[in-house]
Amino acid sequence: MMDKMTRIKNKYFIDFKLPKTEITININAIKKIMLHTIEFSNPTKSNWRWKEVMGILGGKIKDENNIYVNDSFAITHGNHYSVQYNKKNYIIATQINDLLFKKNEFFVGWYHSHPGLGFFYSHTDIINHLGYQDVNPHAIGIVFDHKGYDRERKFFEIYKLRYSNYGYISYESVPYIIESVSKKDEIKTLKKIYDEILFYWKIGLVESAEKTIKKWLKEFKKM
Repeated sequence: MMDKMTRIKNKYFIDFKLPKTEITININAIKKIMLHTIEFSNPTKSNWRWKEVMGILGGKIKDENNIYVNDSFAITHGNHYSVQYNKKNYIIATQINDLLFKKNEFFVGWYHSHPGLGFFYSHTDIINHLGYQDVNPHAIGIVFDHKGYDRERKFFEIYKLRYSNYGYISYESVPYIIESVSKKDEIKTLKKIYDEILFYWKIGLVESAEKTIKKWLKEFKKM
């Protein structure tokens, strides 16, 4: 894991290279993230009414370094520039983790949106990510911005944190593949899904993502 060692002020600084990780995402996990973000940053509304959202990624690690994101879970929303968990959100996250455990899965990371703000990690985002990557070195974070399609022909970026022996030093974008979708067709496929979700929102045929998760948890408790 040691990438390089340099001497700074008579002390050794060790920059740890990120482990090579293959990330595969189930397309349904992406659909649910889109549903959550559209609900709170609908492009038909004023961008001043857009709000950031946050949720959890569930899945497993295959063959040691291969991350498979099987599902995403909408947890909460904040304001235009930030989003944080509260006590109730942590309870919901714990319940989801218990259900994932029954399927031999667990939290493989998290997602949040930057509506119209671009792809990056703020200081708060880094702190949030540390909570996941400290437990699971392979943990990833997805930043979603629907305006990214107009700017860069993409809807999201995936990040991991890089460490040294002195702690966190940077965050880096990491490659991924969407299951059963070629890179050539990826953006066209995602744009089609996004437009379909937006259409159904306009005619009132889509339920709130966060309410859906709460209903889902209640149903599992009855089983």
